[in-house]
Amino acid sequence: MESGITRRNFVAAAGAAAVAPASLGAAEKPALLGGKPACTVKFPSWPIFDKREEQAVAEVVRSGQWWRGNGKKVDEFEQAWAKLTGAKACVTTVNGTNALFTSLNVLGVRPGDEVLVTPFTFIATINVILRQHALPVFVDSDPESFLLDPKKLEGLVNERTKAIIPVHIGGNCVDMDGVMAVAKKHKLAVIEDACQAWVTQWKGRNVGLWGDCGCFSFQASKNINSGEGGAIISTNEEFIDRCWSFHNQGRLRRGTGEFSYAMLETLAMAFLGTLLASLAALPLGFLGAKNVVSQRLFHFGLRRLFDGLRGIDTLIWALMFVNAVGLGPFAGVMAIAVSDTGTLAKLFAEAIENIDRHQVEGVRAAGANRLQLMRFAILPQVLPVMLSHA
Repeated sequence: MESGITRRNFVAAAGAAAVAPASLGAAEKPALLGGKPACTVKFPSWPIFDKREEQAVAEVVRSGQWWRGNGKKVDEFEQAWAKLTGAKACVTTVNGTNALFTSLNVLGVRPGDEVLVTPFTFIATINVILRQHALPVFVDSDPESFLLDPKKLEGLVNERTKAIIPVHIGGNCVDMDGVMAVAKKHKLAVIEDACQAWVTQWKGRNVGLWGDCGCFSFQASKNINSGEGGAIISTNEEFIDRCWSFHNQGRLRRGTGEFSYAMLETLAMAFLGTLLASLAALPLGFLGAKNVVSQRLFHFGLRRLFDGLRGIDTLIWALMFVNAVGLGPFAGVMAIAVSDTGTLAKLFAEAIENIDRHQVEGVRAAGANRLQLMRFAILPQVLPVMLSHA
C-alpha cells in the first residue's frame, strides 16, 4: 500500500517541523535552539588514559632504565604482541614507518625494483618504497572493499617486481588468498601493512601472518597508542633476527653474552660506517686535565700509545680514545683498545701486540681508569677488509 507522501511533501513537512520548536517553552526546546542537551556526558578526549598509564611511565622513569639495552619493558611487550597476534616472534620499532622500512631492507628491495601497492593508504607506505629508490606501482582497488584488488596484480608483474604490500585499512582485510597466490607464483615478498588493522583476520588467520611479515603502528591516532611506536611480526624467527639486527646497528638479537655484531645487509654496514666516522671526528680537545703536569703526562702517554697503533687502519686507531677519570666532561665515555677480554680483544690482540705496556701504564698514571676495547666500534666481519688497507 502506497503512503501517498511525495518527496516534495516530505521536505515541506520537515521544514515546518524544524521551525515549530521556536514556539515551545525553554524546557521543551532542543539543544540546538537553547534547550537542555539530551546528552550531558562530555565527548572523551584523546588519548584516553588513567592512573595505570601514569604509573607505568613513572615506573620506567624512576628505574633509570630508559632504553631496551638495560630494561625489560620492550622485551615484555614484544612477547605479548607476538602472543596476541599469533606470531612466532616480534621486534618493535620507533614507528610503523620504520617497521615498513626495516622490512623492505631485510627482504632485499633495492634501487630499480618495483613494489606493487595500493594508492589507498597513508603516505608512509609509499615513502618507504621511494626511500629505497624503488618504484611504487599502484594496483587498482576492489570496488566493494576499496582495498587492493588481487585480480589486478597479475597484469602488473614483470622482471623488476620484487614485493607486494597489501594494506589492511580500518580493520578490513585485503583478500590474502588472492595476494599470496600471485606472490607464490612469481616468488615475490609480501609485507602486510597492518598499521590500521590489528588482530583482524582473513578466513580465521590474523593479518601479518600471511606474508613474510606484518607491520603495525602505535602512533597517537591508533586504538592502542604510545604516542609513537611500531612493530614487525612474522612466523619466521630468522627473519625477525635480521630485522632486529638491521634496526639496532647490526647487533645480533640473540647474542653470546657479550656485544657481537652481524654484517647482514649492505645498508646496515654503510650506516655503521657513517656512525663510526662521526665518532672518529669527536675532538680530543674535550678531554681536559686536572693540572698542567697531569695534562702533559696524559698527552705524552697518548701520543706514545698512538705511535704503537700506527700499523692499524686509520678508521680503527682513530677510534681509540682514553677513558679518563676527572679529565673533562667526557670522562668515563671513551676507551683505548688494549683490554684482554671480549670478542674484539681477541681479534685485535695480534694487531696491537707492539704496544709497550709501560706506555699504557703511563696513560693510566695520568688519570685513566681500566682500559678496554671500544666494543661497539668495529664489526668483526669487516676487520680483514680494514686491515688489508693498513
